[in-house]
Amino acid sequence: MKLNLANTQLGVQFRVVEFDDADILNLVQDPKTLARVTDCVNADRRQKVALVDGRFDLSEKINASGFSRLTKPVTKDGETTQVPTETEGAHIKRYVDAVATGAFTPADFTLSSGDDAAKQASAVVHLQALAFTCGDKTFEDKVVYILDINAAVRKGGTGLIPKWAMEAAANIIGNKNASAWAEKFATGYTSARGIAIDPITCGDFQQKAAKGATPEEKEAVNASNVKNLAKACVEARRQETEKMQPEFA
Repeated sequence: MKLNLANTQLGVQFRVVEFDDADILNLVQDPKTLARVTDCVNADRRQKVALVDGRFDLSEKINASGFSRLTKPVTKDGETTQVPTETEGAHIKRYVDAVATGAFTPADFTLSSGDDAAKQASAVVHLQALAFTCGDKTFEDKVVYILDINAAVRKGGTGLIPKWAMEAAANIIGNKNASAWAEKFATGYTSARGIAIDPITCGDFQQKAAKGATPEEKEAVNASNVKNLAKACVEARRQETEKMQPEFA
């Protein structure tokens, strides 16, 4: 066992004694404790990666439908960018409430009749159907998130995306090269400078507008695709810069 410090959102730390490699090796020798270790690994990857990615992707799909996340303008280095002022969870809840009250009607959705409870239930059923379209892989013919012990936890961003990244993303999408870049980001690739870029977890930038979508809704989908791809470009550049540093040490 080993002593460590656990960080909290309270701004303080707690002392915890954690398992070390030898402890884990001993635990997996027993089938009963092996099953428990498996549960713990799944819980960690589910909570820290899959559900975080899912919440992000669901919020992005809602944003692409025309129900925009609340933002505010922030200027940095002379360039103004819209930065979110609500969490992804708050955005999703506000969307469900708007759908349930009829304040916002998604494409291909009809609000059920009945009392407020029935309408709320109808909105939740719609949200579940939308959630089932989120994922970065397929498994048994279903769109899913596949747990990966090596997957990086999504980092919170400021929302400030450099102009070069937005232009690069728009250029990739405009040239219909999004599919090729999606594969590169998923598997990792070597940059033009010869730097190995690790796999990048990013939002879906190959979203399609719903059938019968209005021009505004189609533009919202395109804007979401460009934004998601631009964020991936920023992460690739960050990795490249970070890995080049030893060269000049």
